[in-house]
Amino acid sequence: MVDYKRLGERIAQTRKSQKLSQEKLAELADITATNLSHIERGKIKTSIETLVAIANALNVTSNDLLCDSLNHSTQALKNQIAACLDGCTMQELHLIADVAAAVKKRMRE
Repeated sequence: MVDYKRLGERIAQTRKSQKLSQEKLAELADITATNLSHIERGKIKTSIETLVAIANALNVTSNDLLCDSLNHSTQALKNQIAACLDGCTMQELHLIADVAAAVKKRMRE
C-alpha cells in the first residue's frame, strides 16, 4: 500500500533540497502548482504518470520517492543517508559514524 503522506513529504523534501519552488517543479513535471501542493501534503493520490514526471523532474528514481511504501527499499534509504553526508568535513563524518554505530548498537540491545 502506498503511503501518500510520506510520498508527498519525500517529494517536498527532495524539492527543497534542490532549492526548487513548487511552481518550478510543477512546471518541470508539467502539472499545476496546486496539484503539486496537494500531492506534497498527501491530500490526493497521484497517478503513476505524474509520479514518474515528478521523479524525472527531480532527477531521482520513483523508488527514491516511494521507499517508505516499499518492502525492499534499503538502497533508497542508503542513498538518502549518503546524500546527508555530502559536504561534511572529515571531523563531521567521524562524529556521524560514531553516533550511527552507537544508535545501531542501542537499537539491537
